[in-house]
Amino acid sequence: MHEPFPDYIKSEFKTKGYLPYQPTYYSIFARSILDLKLLKFNPAKSTIIDIGAGKGKAMVLASYFGFKKVIGIEIEKYFFLKASCEVELLKKKYPDKEFELYNIDAINYFPKQTIDVVFLFNPFREKILEQLLSNFASVHFLPTYIIYLNPVARKVVESFGYSPKFSLKTGLHTEYIIFKFGK
Repeated sequence: MHEPFPDYIKSEFKTKGYLPYQPTYYSIFARSILDLKLLKFNPAKSTIIDIGAGKGKAMVLASYFGFKKVIGIEIEKYFFLKASCEVELLKKKYPDKEFELYNIDAINYFPKQTIDVVFLFNPFREKILEQLLSNFASVHFLPTYIIYLNPVARKVVESFGYSPKFSLKTGLHTEYIIFKFGK
C-alpha cells in the first residue's frame, strides 16, 4: 500500500515548472545502465547525479550497479527526508562509495566536480532543464552522458551539444534516451 502524499506536494512546485513525482522502474534503470555500458562506460570510476531524486530509488539502483559516487538533488522536503533514510542505509551497505543528497532547487545547483552521468525522469519543464544545463556549462562541468526518462524536453538537451546514442521505445512512447556530449 502506498502512503498518501501531503496535499501541498501536489501543487506547491507545479506552478514553478516542476512535475509530479514518478518512481523509477528497476527494469528501465537497469536497461539504461546496460546500454550505457555498451558505450564502454565504467560505473566503478564514475559519478552519477539524480536530479529530482524523489525517495532515492535511482540512488539505490545506481549504487547497486556500481557507481563510485552517487549524488541526489530533491527540492521537496517530504521526498528528501525519505531519500535521506535510503542514503543512510546505502552508506552502511557500501562504505567504499560516496553519497551526497541535497534538499535544493535544481536551478540553484552548480556542480563542484565532474559529473559523468545525469539521470532525469522528466522532473521539470523545459525552462528549468535549460537553466540546470546552463549551470553545468557555466562551471565547465557538462556531464558526458544524460539518461533522460520520458524525454519530453529532448530538444533542450540537444541544444547543449548532446546527441542521442541509445533509446528505448515501447509502442509510440520513448521510455528513455541516452545522450552523449559531442558526436
